[in-house]
Amino acid sequence: MGTKKTILALVLIFNTCMLQAQTVAFNRMSDNKDITYVMISKAILSSGKSRFSGRINNMLNRSGLNVGNLMDKLEYIEIFTPIDEGNKTTRKLMKSVALSIRDDKSYSTVMRVKEEDEDIAYYGQKNKKRKDLFDELVMIIDSSSECLIIRIVGEEISLGDIEKGSSGK
Repeated sequence: MGTKKTILALVLIFNTCMLQAQTVAFNRMSDNKDITYVMISKAILSSGKSRFSGRINNMLNRSGLNVGNLMDKLEYIEIFTPIDEGNKTTRKLMKSVALSIRDDKSYSTVMRVKEEDEDIAYYGQKNKKRKDLFDELVMIIDSSSECLIIRIVGEEISLGDIEKGSSGK
């Protein structure tokens, strides 16, 4: 095997391992009994039943995104938040996932706002074919009173879609 083919194979293996590591991290949170986990499928999103329970609506509203404007591009949304915000072990797990996303080269920082004790960051995983589009967005809110991770998975989401979807927060 030539040098170029060997390098290409190693890059592909490395990228696959990084994607699997993030999937494992999200699965660890969704399986954790101390974390509230909500997954909203494309079927529910596209059914027009956009009225969710008060707590889910609050979480989605907190993200500043109006997902209604992104419906045709979404596959699913995952929401993670500690059941008890004071649980240091749970917050530590969620913070480690947030840091792994921040440090993962397959995600790029879309936006970050740090204000007083609140840190809000959006990370995007770029589309394989079109680098100006995203297939996954992860929003992380971390403050002294709250920890929230929202993962939006879809296809070909543009920065314009995100701007249109923003509620202006």
